[in-house]
Amino acid sequence: SAERDLRKFLAKLAASGQVLATEALCGTTWDGGKQPVEVLGHLGEFERAPDDIVEHVLDTYLLRKLEDYMGCPISDDTPVRVERLYEPSEGKFKGLWERFADQGIIDLRVDLQPRAKVYDFHSGDADFAHWQVQFGPNDNCPRSTKAKEGDRKGAFAGVLLRTGVDVDFAQLRDALKLSFSTQKVVRLDPSPSSIFQVYLDLDGVVVDFEAGFQKDFGGLPEPKLRW
Repeated sequence: SAERDLRKFLAKLAASGQVLATEALCGTTWDGGKQPVEVLGHLGEFERAPDDIVEHVLDTYLLRKLEDYMGCPISDDTPVRVERLYEPSEGKFKGLWERFADQGIIDLRVDLQPRAKVYDFHSGDADFAHWQVQFGPNDNCPRSTKAKEGDRKGAFAGVLLRTGVDVDFAQLRDALKLSFSTQKVVRLDPSPSSIFQVYLDLDGVVVDFEAGFQKDFGGLPEPKLRW
């Protein structure tokens, strides 16, 4: 069933140490606190980005974009803030996209997308700013490469960032990394309004407790002595 498949998938994520991804999909943290990161699978799916593009965006391009947008040097703990009535910030940076042109990736960029009434796969809104990794000629941007027949357009990742609050740059980068890996839009909200609880039964779904006990102690006690 779908429920059984989901449980298996979550178990694999937890067992492999991908805590952020597990928490994002569940909408909560292991201690029951508010989860600022959530994967929004219902909005759509991004194209899978090549590994060299993922590395380049996370290590170089995103930093350069935020330094330009914020107007100051950026480090991991630098607060990033987008005001509610923000204007879009789109366009490539010279020297940061050309290396991927031979892969058919023209005008690689990290755009702050225009606002709509309600955010979606492509746009943000007054409550969430949509930072999206895109490529391809953009007819609405004067800095864009002139479109040619056969040029590809698309997007690799996106983060919906809560407006009007400060978020550390490292958090934004981690959320974008999660978006690359899941190929889904990730919402980053330091002050989520909803709190969910995850209850973990000792039924062996995530961890085989009996096998672990047998390995460490050489056997299992009688049922009446276990509790």
